[in-house]
Amino acid sequence: MSKSIPSRSRAAGASSHTRPAIKKAGLAWNITPPPDGSPPEDAHALDFTSRCLLEVHEQVNIVRQDLRNLQDRQRYGDDIATSPVSQVSLDGRLYDIEERTGALEAQSKVDDELRELLIDTKDVLKDKIGTLGLALSDLDGKVENLGVELSDLHGKVDTLGVELSDLDVDRLVQLLTFYSIDFHNWYHTYPDTDSDDDSTDLDHPQPEPSSIREAAKLRPKRAVMALFGHLGLPYHVLEDQTKREQVMFTERKRRKDDEALEMKGRKSKQQYVASGRGLGFGPNAES
Repeated sequence: MSKSIPSRSRAAGASSHTRPAIKKAGLAWNITPPPDGSPPEDAHALDFTSRCLLEVHEQVNIVRQDLRNLQDRQRYGDDIATSPVSQVSLDGRLYDIEERTGALEAQSKVDDELRELLIDTKDVLKDKIGTLGLALSDLDGKVENLGVELSDLHGKVDTLGVELSDLDVDRLVQLLTFYSIDFHNWYHTYPDTDSDDDSTDLDHPQPEPSSIREAAKLRPKRAVMALFGHLGLPYHVLEDQTKREQVMFTERKRRKDDEALEMKGRKSKQQYVASGRGLGFGPNAES
């Protein structure tokens, strides 16, 4: 009897500690606990205890099921990671990634090369543009010199009214050849008002030229007009200028002819007087 009393006291103490915990759990599970001070053998207390035990078993089963699911997922993940299909899929994806990475690197290299090529092209174009500007300046000077030469050549054709010299014909032929001006395109195409003087002589037609030199020599004015027209030079301005020069040349020639005629008359008169054959004039005149 002396040993059973302490065990009862320990059981009563444990029961006093577990009851608040069970009561708190029951409240969490919406289970109404028995009134305080109710004996354990009370029907309400037994019902409360049994319902709590059922809830505990249910919660334990839920935890066990969650644990099983977690273990299944872990095993499934291990199977997928170690399966041949998974390895092939991962290898394929890795290969695709490496291939795309290589393509991007190659494209980046091409872009860098294109960028360098663009920079070099800009530098070359800049140099070419500068050279072209100098070339255009030189060309302007050459065109001016060409205009002077053509003006001189045109003046020789219209003002002097004689055939060109071999040197002038050679210069004209060189210009026509340099600019690829075919004599077949200008020998018969310019209007008669701008042609050479003998271009409309039907009684004495000129022979058909067989070369550009012969064509330029036969009809130099047409050759000069064709060259002026090809270069877009103001031919009418030079024509007016040469006409003025021709008028001035004619006036100078007329003055020289008048002076020569006057000088000739003076000499004739002097010779006549000196010969003593005047009409009763002079000391030696015959009676």
